[in-house]
Amino acid sequence: MSGAWDSEARLWPVGNWESKVVFKGHEHAVWGVLAYDSNTIITAAADQKIRIFKADGDLIREFQGGSTPIRALCRLPESAEGDFATADNEGIIKVWKLSGQQVAELRGPIPSSTHLHVYLPER
Repeated sequence: MSGAWDSEARLWPVGNWESKVVFKGHEHAVWGVLAYDSNTIITAAADQKIRIFKADGDLIREFQGGSTPIRALCRLPESAEGDFATADNEGIIKVWKLSGQQVAELRGPIPSSTHLHVYLPER
């Protein structure tokens, strides 16, 4: 998966220099991409939107992710309250369900250029 300044995200087959699927619809640079599972792709961008796609590029839903550009996405463990999290330009981390429902918001002394990492304990 890759996101780019051209407002698109792309799915690249391993060992191939041509993208398999192009995920379109954002109005600004795509900074966050997440292959949530084999059937679901999530993108987030400078347009402050989150888009959830089927792996073939069909849009499932789009929703507002905040009031500043979204920089990062990560999948959460099954034990978490939500399905995935976002981090924005203000350093705010939000937890979301795939339905688009926001279930938590984390604020604190986080640098404005936030990167999101989740520790998944061994099972």
